[in-house]
Amino acid sequence: MNIGDNDIIIFNPNYRIKNDLNRQILYAANSTIDSSYNFSLKWRSTIHPFFGELFNMFDSSLPFGKVCELLCEQFNLSKISMANILSPFVENEEGFYTEYMGAKIKFPKKTLVRLKDGEVCATATVNRPQIEKYEYRDQQVDLSFDRFRKAPDNILFVLTTKCPVNCAYCYCDKKTHYKPLSIERIYHIIDEAYQLGVSYIDTVGGEIFSHPHWDKIVKKLVDMDMSPSYISTKTPVTPRILSQLSQTGYKGVIQFSLDSLSEEILMKTIQAWPNYKKEFIDGVRLLDNHNYRIQVNTRLTSLNCNPDQINMLYSFIQTINNLEYWEIRIANDSLYPQEAWNSIKPTPKDLKDIFSYINDNIALSSHIKLLVSDNALSLPKRCLRMGHRNIEGGICGMLQDRMVILPDGKVTACEELYWHPHYIIGDLNNSSISEIWQSKEVHSLLNPKKESFSGHCSVCDQFSECTNLRNRCPVKTIRAFGKEKYGFPDPRCQFAPPFNTNKYI
Repeated sequence: MNIGDNDIIIFNPNYRIKNDLNRQILYAANSTIDSSYNFSLKWRSTIHPFFGELFNMFDSSLPFGKVCELLCEQFNLSKISMANILSPFVENEEGFYTEYMGAKIKFPKKTLVRLKDGEVCATATVNRPQIEKYEYRDQQVDLSFDRFRKAPDNILFVLTTKCPVNCAYCYCDKKTHYKPLSIERIYHIIDEAYQLGVSYIDTVGGEIFSHPHWDKIVKKLVDMDMSPSYISTKTPVTPRILSQLSQTGYKGVIQFSLDSLSEEILMKTIQAWPNYKKEFIDGVRLLDNHNYRIQVNTRLTSLNCNPDQINMLYSFIQTINNLEYWEIRIANDSLYPQEAWNSIKPTPKDLKDIFSYINDNIALSSHIKLLVSDNALSLPKRCLRMGHRNIEGGICGMLQDRMVILPDGKVTACEELYWHPHYIIGDLNNSSISEIWQSKEVHSLLNPKKESFSGHCSVCDQFSECTNLRNRCPVKTIRAFGKEKYGFPDPRCQFAPPFNTNKYI
């Protein structure tokens, strides 16, 4: 591409760069900052700091020729050499990679772009946290892509465990008492996350709308370009909630949890109040009429595991104009079970029959996007061959890119483990995000020793391979064997002891 010395070239405003100890991360913003510039959605790649220094010079304050001159002086290169280095990044239509010291460094499309005619230059760097000067030598840079090293890529902030309903299958720990963080402390945590280049912060409950300052928190996240990727609720949305939501500037997805349109069933499964169904439907209509994107999540129980109930839901969901998708899934056994769960737990036959009905009568002909998740029905399958690499199922993402903050500021390794003492890795009341992310507690969970496990794991000759593959799930293990048996083998492992196979783990 021909680039004139007077052209204004900028680093695409939809991308970010952050330091990650001995490398840098190039990533796409969580939401589109400037729609006039195309970019690679959800991009993440490790880059050498050399490229970070190049890109950070393109802040729209100087024409291309002057930027090249400055870079030539900084790196002792000729103008032709620097132009050859930079040209592949300018308005590139596809992502590509280059090799540096034996490592492939990947770059997204449209890394550098021409400033649009008439655009105010300041918009090119809007909402970018300041990148500290990176001091490096080539032998110190490690470009392998593993876990995020300095700080998490994103955060799940459990603002509260309060909820106006009480789902029989709820996986939230509602029994632990805690002192909630003050709004000032929450703001401080958000500010620190911003400076660390955290991509986004999801805010959940319990029920997010039950937190007294939910709207202030969401607004601050939106203003700092760390908007939640979704908001999940079972609360009927009222005009007041809509007004608060509108004032936050949040434009993302609203995920509604809806298991039935029968008031009797809703009272049994989530302890809904009289008139809940009407209020809930009115709330969905209200958001739909204001063009919020909507997802619907349905959990299967013995009470809605029949064609009549599914068809009733389908008839309603089809009328949502801004529907993203409808997901139907099995309710797993909770680590914090409610007494009512056993009375409404579906049998494997119930589930197989309803999934068969959905696939044959709805999925094939439906014009809406339908996601059917039946993994819990088929797991756990025992590994019949040696080695954890043969266990079916995904790998564990614990502590790879996400930090989970509890309502009192404690940090847990997994959103379903809450205050389990073995998985608490720090406390944001007296430590920083980066200190916790790089702490010895995190290191111990990521690089466990045999003696910290029990049962066969403590003597298994495949312990290191199992740990490195990360397909042992502590949640499944605790579901199968109990809270104190977290060190047992994954229930899918052939060396795991017997357990209650009636559980959906």
